[in-house]
Amino acid sequence: MTHRERRTVPLPAEHAEHVAGRRLRIGKRVVRAGLRALQELEAAAIDQWSQDEVAPVYDAMQREPHRAVPAGEVSAAPRAFMESRKRVSR
Repeated sequence: MTHRERRTVPLPAEHAEHVAGRRLRIGKRVVRAGLRALQELEAAAIDQWSQDEVAPVYDAMQREPHRAVPAGEVSAAPRAFMESRKRVSR
């Protein structure tokens, strides 16, 4: 059996009236459709981000690989900062 959790979702008055006038199963359909729409929007936003920001950086790194910063160097600065904070707090 599928585990289900009960959730309460506040709705604007005009939406609540629409859903309240329908049977419960229709209300569930409304929620499912809303969740699907949110997932589609999120997927579209990720696609747009990857096209607008990730792809150009990738292309630039392919053209000029010498500009890349090794991962060890990138993580070293925050690590050093956290170590300095530990020493100060002791």
